[in-house]
Amino acid sequence: MNNDLRLAFRQLLKSPGFTAVAILTLALGIGANTAIFSVIYAVLLRPLPFHEPNHLVWLYHNKPSREWLQFPLSTQKYEFWKEHSHSFEQLGLAGPIDFHLGGDGPPELLRGLKVTANLNDLLGVQPLLGRSFRPEENKPGATRVALLSHRLWQRRFAGDPNIVGHTIRQYDQTYTIIGVLPPQLKFPIGPMPAWRVLSTGEPDIWLPISFIPPGEPDGEVGFAVARLKSGVSAAQAQAEMVVVTQQHERAYPSTEGWSVDVVPIREQVAGRIRPVLILLFGAVGSVLLIACVNIANLLLTRAMNRQKEFAIRAALGAGRFQLVRQLLAESILLSGLGGFLGILFAFCGIRALTGLIPTGFPLIEVVQINIGVLAFTFGVSLLAALLFGLAPVWHVWRQNFGGSIQNVGQSSAGHLRRQGLRQVLVIGEVSLSLVLLIAAGLLVRSYSRLLDVDLGYKPENLLVMNLSFASPKYPTSEAKDAFVKTLLSRIEGLPGISGAGFSFGMPLAKGIAISKPFKVKGKTDDASAVNVRIRIVSPGYFAAMGIPFRKGNNFSTTPPSTNGESHEVILNESAARRAFPGENPIGQRCNFGEIIGIVGDTLDVGLDKCAEPQFYISGYSAAEAFLIVRSSIASDALKSAVTKEITLVDRDLPIHNLQTMEQMVGHSLALRSFQTSLLAAFSVVALLLTAIGIYGVIAYGVSQRTREMGIRTALGAQKKEILQLVLRDGMKPVMAGVVIGTVASLGLTRLVANQLFGVTPTDPATFAGVWMLLIAAAAFACWMPARRAACVHPLQALRHE
Repeated sequence: MNNDLRLAFRQLLKSPGFTAVAILTLALGIGANTAIFSVIYAVLLRPLPFHEPNHLVWLYHNKPSREWLQFPLSTQKYEFWKEHSHSFEQLGLAGPIDFHLGGDGPPELLRGLKVTANLNDLLGVQPLLGRSFRPEENKPGATRVALLSHRLWQRRFAGDPNIVGHTIRQYDQTYTIIGVLPPQLKFPIGPMPAWRVLSTGEPDIWLPISFIPPGEPDGEVGFAVARLKSGVSAAQAQAEMVVVTQQHERAYPSTEGWSVDVVPIREQVAGRIRPVLILLFGAVGSVLLIACVNIANLLLTRAMNRQKEFAIRAALGAGRFQLVRQLLAESILLSGLGGFLGILFAFCGIRALTGLIPTGFPLIEVVQINIGVLAFTFGVSLLAALLFGLAPVWHVWRQNFGGSIQNVGQSSAGHLRRQGLRQVLVIGEVSLSLVLLIAAGLLVRSYSRLLDVDLGYKPENLLVMNLSFASPKYPTSEAKDAFVKTLLSRIEGLPGISGAGFSFGMPLAKGIAISKPFKVKGKTDDASAVNVRIRIVSPGYFAAMGIPFRKGNNFSTTPPSTNGESHEVILNESAARRAFPGENPIGQRCNFGEIIGIVGDTLDVGLDKCAEPQFYISGYSAAEAFLIVRSSIASDALKSAVTKEITLVDRDLPIHNLQTMEQMVGHSLALRSFQTSLLAAFSVVALLLTAIGIYGVIAYGVSQRTREMGIRTALGAQKKEILQLVLRDGMKPVMAGVVIGTVASLGLTRLVANQLFGVTPTDPATFAGVWMLLIAAAAFACWMPARRAACVHPLQALRHE
């Protein structure tokens, strides 16, 4: 084998152009596959940083009748589940919380997590410094303690090794730091269902949940996390939790209608991302396959040109196995060199990918080239060698070298007959390229439709930020009202400001929306009431957002009633149509007050979701709110001016999530944009490789038919006829590939149907556009060698032979 490799190396050095093209093509294909696989390995395959992570599950609390999905759990129900379930080794509770960090340095609103004392033990991780929570610290009135994330410890406290025992402050409350969590702990991993603004991402601080004593009002505080007992599957735990939920309903009839989903933690991490990664992996795999087809064609051409060499070696005693082994050695050497260069490309590709991957993509920080990824690259390189090495091997294996050496390779007709395998390869790469182009075209059209969607508001020149009123400075609605009015009057006085308002909740903002039964006075009873989303806004909200009024008037500037409820209600068009079909709602009364106006629908959940019925009430009683400012000045200058005004009104109020509305819209489309951009890029590469492959086949065919073309010209054939002949022969496998690829696309594009918006999987415009693009590229690739064939002179043809 060593001799075969040495000979293969010498043979490749004799053809530096061919070798460089083949290695570079392979390197690009293998490098792209390695980069995408590194992301797949990190998200879908790499063990999570917990003890026996396959035993960890989330328990989602749902009430479908109220459209409450992944809803937080009360401590009372958690205790019931813990007592009556037997599938879990441990059951813990974790919920998001915002922590207003004061003291030294600027005020800061931190992502927090309130947890049961057993969560560290349940996950199998221990603090880097200090200790974990103790059970007694979950009891009401316990000493306030906190665990810091490694990131916060380094950033805010400069990695002070003596931090344990120090205190931090939230308003007038102090917390004792009892430990620092390890740097590798990224919990919760993946999007955490929550009703709070800062619920996504790694928490900066952990606090103990304070359990509510029996008999006292109990609110929703967190989400259940469990470790399955050995031998118990998630499906078995799911079946048991159905029974436990039924037991809870019998014990507490007021809790009817709830259900539980037991979800493995890997599904929690990657459930939303998996289809995107699989689609991209399939696309990049198709690109590599097309690259292998091209190299197979190059190697097949090379093998045909080496007919006399093989015949001489056979005459000297070389067997078929020796010749085949030599060809395989060349293929393995090419793939090895391509794989090595591909790893270098993959390092650059991973850096580019991590820059393109949207915020919130899970486990992106652990994407890297590791042993698992290197093993994959080795396997892909070996598979590629086999794929593109089989064509020349098959050709040589079928040859009869028993004839005269002088006759080997002299018949152009014989070469013409041997074009069948090369044409089959062209059909294959055209089919693959067509499927990839159609999938990319569907996603591009879908993304374009999303960009053209009417949001119901004007995102341009709109600044959005979060403010929290949890401070003791604002204990009542009146105190919040006073702060908001003072702040709004100052902001509206700034130059260039055309509108400002407050809102509890925002379109496209994360978190669980508030919904309540909507009842029309005298028409709707409790049984027929439908749940409608509520948004608490200031009177200036609609003008600042650019939401148009269809009928009626805006809220009055008078404050809400003393109980915090508004006497005035504004509906969106969807709510008006549902509650008052064919009627004018203005002036009618509902259980929230008198309806005074109707505004346009807004897309709140996502650009690919329909507008939902919603009504607005006036008030500022929410603990958290969005400040919305519309201005004609640049966003950076606006951010600075608004921040300054907030600081002047309340220097201790932390500002967070400061961004433009256009950025929020962009973030909502980030995953689609990432997927569409990569798939489109891979499709363009596939199209170029296919065109190059077609050109190579036709060019080689023309070179072998030089004598024929010269004779045809000598007998009176016109250049136009020669051109048509070559184009017709070249386009036959292309059209066959288009037909096969179309049939395959009709089935395969249904796999991306759930990722399309406003476009069907069989969209005629997309199919027609891809057909024209691919046929035009193929025709151009055929035209270049056809033009050369049409210019062949008869004397040149005779000298060629």
